[in-house]
Amino acid sequence: MAYDFIDFNNYILATYYGRREKMRVYSFKWIVIYLILIIAVIITLFPVFWMLSTAFKPIEDLFKIPPQWIPKNPTLDNFRYTFTIANGIFLKFFRNSLIVSTAVSLLSLFIALIAAYSFSRFRYMGRDALMLWVLATQMIPMVLLLISLYALLVKIHMLNLWGLILTYMCFALPFAVWMLKGFFDSIPIDLEEQAMVDGCTRLSAMVRITLPLILPGIIATALFNFLSAWDEFMFAITIIHANELRTLPAGMFAIFIGEKQIRWGPMMAGSIFITIPVVIVFIFLQKYLVQGLTKGAIKG
Repeated sequence: MAYDFIDFNNYILATYYGRREKMRVYSFKWIVIYLILIIAVIITLFPVFWMLSTAFKPIEDLFKIPPQWIPKNPTLDNFRYTFTIANGIFLKFFRNSLIVSTAVSLLSLFIALIAAYSFSRFRYMGRDALMLWVLATQMIPMVLLLISLYALLVKIHMLNLWGLILTYMCFALPFAVWMLKGFFDSIPIDLEEQAMVDGCTRLSAMVRITLPLILPGIIATALFNFLSAWDEFMFAITIIHANELRTLPAGMFAIFIGEKQIRWGPMMAGSIFITIPVVIVFIFLQKYLVQGLTKGAIKG
């Protein structure tokens, strides 16, 4: 009996110290994970912090060593310069970006809805090959198409805004089609068939039954296309020739970056103005964006 009691005590002690060691390892693992996450957040948010800090600094404080992390003499001169330069051309850039991004988002969404519905609901010869071709276009880097697209737009006389909208749509459509096809696949076709039995046409069944059910996916796709067009620079600086028709990224490059000087303060002030609409849109639509991106690959 004494030996049994000693063995039992040893078992209790071993279990206690074993659990304690596991808790120590478990706690250390989560400490490391949280440290990595904190470092990642700092690295991600530091450019935003530096943009805000630089936007409110006077020009004499921009290049001080050691740098001023928080402006000691904050000023709004950079914002005044940004909105008054060249008779308020910055606001024209904002208008152009809004027109281009909205047009790309809506037009590509309309075309992608039709194509995605066709891929999801119909079976026809060449369907799989066409879907593969649409997917394959995503494997081609955009920069490889810059020269050929520019030459094509010159020949058909579609430079500036309309040419830029057409170019952005070419790159937005493949992603939008595949995203929306996943959403259509997640909705049972039986719902549409029941609606058609009750007297709906296929179009009305799609509009009344299917589209409301995939609304998060539609909003997520439209928002992604809008943001992709909003901050694109390379094609905008190449395709748009008229200065008053430039979008925000290309326009800021033209007015703030010169041969001998870069106006860092006004450029950071303009960057804040560019960021605000995107942040506002994301705040109000983040629920749909998260739902859309998480449910798109799930089939019902």
